Amino acid sequence: MLLISVTLCCLVSLAAPTCLSESAPGGINQHPRHILIQPGGTASISCIATENVKGVNLRNRFTKMLFVNSKSKAFVYNNNTRVNLYGNVNNFTVTIKNVTEEDTGFYLCDGIGPDNKDLCGKWTVLSVAVTAPCNNSSSASDSNKGENLHVILPVVILMYLPVLIFAVYKIYKRSQMKNRRQPLNSVYEDMTKTLRRNTMSSANGN
Repeated sequence: MLLISVTLCCLVSLAAPTCLSESAPGGINQHPRHILIQPGGTASISCIATENVKGVNLRNRFTKMLFVNSKSKAFVYNNNTRVNLYGNVNNFTVTIKNVTEEDTGFYLCDGIGPDNKDLCGKWTVLSVAVTAPCNNSSSASDSNKGENLHVILPVVILMYLPVLIFAVYKIYKRSQMKNRRQPLNSVYEDMTKTLRRNTMSSANGN
């Protein structure tokens, strides 16, 4: 979806460079900036002129989808019966019913002011996407992960249990061997001391 949005942004920049440039003249407040909706829903885009206008367009990507003249008469292109307008040329809201994924794109309000001055809105990003199945699949995936964890964890424990037992056994054997060696060393030290004493006594007697 991000790639699609970036691509559409480039396309609209080519179609209406004046309104999408950083130095866009403004003159029309357009909202909302972002719409995320599921197929079959109704999207609403509002355009409010801050100065007198001779006419206002609502564009979808390259093409004009609606034009409102100075007498507030609306012309809907391509006889799109899903598009309706409420209000007047200075303040109107456009609704798009039963949206589909093909309606995804950038929507821009632009108009003509006094002395044929360009007036521009800030555009609206409309994203039509099925979100509920994604959430369900995510929940199902999390549930499956939980079930798999309950199965995998005991298997891992059983796999490493013999290793743990063997390690404990080796530690126990080493401690036993150490305890056995300690008395022998003590006896050896006692015998060495006794021999030294006897040797010293014999030397003194001589």
